Amino acid sequence: PFWSEHFARRIARHSRPRPDRTPQPLAMRKLASYAFLPSGEEERITDMNLEKVWLRSRRLALFRAVVKEYVKRNVRVTTANGWPVDAQSVAEAMDHLVAEVKSNVASDAEPAWVFVACSESLNSKEVLREVRVRFSGCKNIHCATSCRGVTTDAGFLSTMCDDGKPRSLSLFCVFDPLGSYCTVATCPCRSPIEVKRFEQHLDWAYLRLRKGALDVLKNPGEDDPVLPGPEPLAEHLVIWISGLPGTEEPALDALYDWGHRRF
Repeated sequence: PFWSEHFARRIARHSRPRPDRTPQPLAMRKLASYAFLPSGEEERITDMNLEKVWLRSRRLALFRAVVKEYVKRNVRVTTANGWPVDAQSVAEAMDHLVAEVKSNVASDAEPAWVFVACSESLNSKEVLREVRVRFSGCKNIHCATSCRGVTTDAGFLSTMCDDGKPRSLSLFCVFDPLGSYCTVATCPCRSPIEVKRFEQHLDWAYLRLRKGALDVLKNPGEDDPVLPGPEPLAEHLVIWISGLPGTEEPALDALYDWGHRRF
């Protein structure tokens, strides 16, 4: 088509090395990767390949517009917090919170990811069991404990029960039919062996995310089932970390290093 050829010629003209600038092979590789060009063609950006870049960019622009509208209509994030004063058990408190969550979404909606926070006075295994019973279709449940309760935009929420123990529960539910989610757990990154184990968990989680991700986020030219290379999915990751005091910084360092080596 005339316009794609015209666009390719313009890009080719502007991509020639200038006297005062050195070529950037990394930029070329990035361009080739995001255009999903065959391996080995990164260093020879031809008019045909640039046309592929242009066509891909138009498809992505249309895709973003469609997804934006879909997100407005279908993606919901709802929360419910606290411990009802009349609740005598985790099950009763969970019933109250789940009812509050479901009042804000369609009756048949199932969350793709659930974050649960509970006070340490509660049995975390019991809390997880009650969440699984009420969200049986959710495969990604992330639980964390706190010493007293949870803090929200409405302030600190905790109920002092008759036995003198503070109790609190919090649900953070993401309803996202097109999203891809995964949860992992590992030991603190205090030694090279533990860091290596953490990276293995991250590799496993990324491959699982990739299986459920939309094709437009994956690079078919890097479709390695073991170690897929750079692709849009890698730049759209949102990671939620919960850790004991003192473990967050080493985990962030390990995550940062993993991302740079991996992608």
